[in-house]
Amino acid sequence: MEEAEHLLHVTQICDTYKKRKETIEQVFADAKERHCLRYTNYRGLAKVKMQCLFSPA
Repeated sequence: MEEAEHLLHVTQICDTYKKRKETIEQVFADAKERHCLRYTNYRGLAKVKMQCLFSPA
């Protein structure tokens, strides 16, 4: 655990981690937006799954 904490403060690792929100997180955000998953009208896993299946893509 201490090694992982140390790596977060190394300059090269820190710069790479900052790029994560520009690359990886953006992919998930775009997918959620395109498949109408940003907001749900229902509560509960079963109802949200049903909304995903019947939502226009």
